[in-house]
Amino acid sequence: INDKNLRKKLGKNAQARAKKYFDWSIILNQYSSLKEELNSIRRVESKNYPEMCKKRLPTARLDPFYLFSSYPSEILTKNTNLYLINDVVPLNVRDLYKLKSIDYAILAIPSIEKIEMIYDIIIQKKSTNIEFLSSSINIDVNDIHKVVIWLLKFGYISLTEE
Repeated sequence: INDKNLRKKLGKNAQARAKKYFDWSIILNQYSSLKEELNSIRRVESKNYPEMCKKRLPTARLDPFYLFSSYPSEILTKNTNLYLINDVVPLNVRDLYKLKSIDYAILAIPSIEKIEMIYDIIIQKKSTNIEFLSSSINIDVNDIHKVVIWLLKFGYISLTEE
């Protein structure tokens, strides 16, 4: 900006805005309000989850069936429909598979070749089911389930049509 007066005016306005919204006293008050709000939610919700709110030693573990009982779940069957999700994941499956955050579980995940083979079928058909996959490729149904779960987890496919 070539206009010195305008430059000074914009600078002063920016400083005033920064102090008004980003001064530490403002930010700390917002954090304090957030803490109070979250504690209020925790107090209300603790009545709904008494087992989770009991004090226990760090080594004491909750029953996993209790812990995950409120999670939504779907049992995969041969008739489970699988739908392609378009343009959601910016990485192709091979690039995602190579990430260090995936690499730790490499022994439990089916090979990238199996994942790509199944994903390619879903891409071509736009929707399919596990029965079709197991009848059209030579991959164990347990591995098909693992691939489907992997593709679901990372947002490549869905169990509901968009």
